[in-house]
Amino acid sequence: MDIKIKRVHMLEVIEKLPKSLYRCLCDCGNEKILRVGHFNTGKMKSCGCHWKTGMTGSRELISYSNMMARCHNKNNKRYKDYGAKGIFVCEEWRNNFKQFIADMGKCPDGYQIDRIDNTKGYYKENCRWVSPKENMLNRSISRNWYLYGNKFTCLKDASKFFGVSTCSISAWCLGRYVAGKYYPPKNDCYAEYIYPAQKLTSGVPVPNVGKSL
Repeated sequence: MDIKIKRVHMLEVIEKLPKSLYRCLCDCGNEKILRVGHFNTGKMKSCGCHWKTGMTGSRELISYSNMMARCHNKNNKRYKDYGAKGIFVCEEWRNNFKQFIADMGKCPDGYQIDRIDNTKGYYKENCRWVSPKENMLNRSISRNWYLYGNKFTCLKDASKFFGVSTCSISAWCLGRYVAGKYYPPKNDCYAEYIYPAQKLTSGVPVPNVGKSL
């Protein structure tokens, strides 16, 4: 069995050692040596970090452990979108859940951690608790939509305002192809990425017409 995928709670086995021992990586970034039998019982949930704050199973600890894993655990399925791209957790928070809580405070019900600037890492000045909707609107591929002097942060809001489908709003701002013919955006309608370094990733190539995206 591939021990790299052997995981219990916040602990993931990264090396099998002599004398029936596992070297484990905790989502907080610390390593811990455990006996195989002790690990397999599932009673050890972390390196011990979740005991130090009395916040076992809390939204804050879950957010923290997920943040650490995707930024610093190469075996995490989301590492390719974070750590591999240079998105890391600041030294003040790394392996220090108490400092994370001191800086961020309690997480409101239903909220998630979000980076204000998605091109930068996780640190006090760049993080906040937001609703899932706000989080979705602040992805690296998110755009603002401008139509006839009105600004919208998502297609759905623009479609409700004008009483048309989201596909129509997209066509007004980005143009579209119909039967092989390209129809350019409407005047005074365009879209801009929140993070300009991002490139248009739709399957339809759009010529540089009007304001460039």
